[in-house]
Amino acid sequence: VNIGGGRYMHLKIFKGLPGQNEDLVLAGYQADKTKDDELTGF
Repeated sequence: VNIGGGRYMHLKIFKGLPGQNEDLVLAGYQADKTKDDELTGF
């Protein structure tokens, strides 16, 4: 996610299966990233 000023955050968001009527869940995040930083498991 571009947060401006050349800074980014990587987000791990889960969405329930269709028909389960569940909210999105933020399961993790990484701050202080750049556009060229590799996505890694977290």
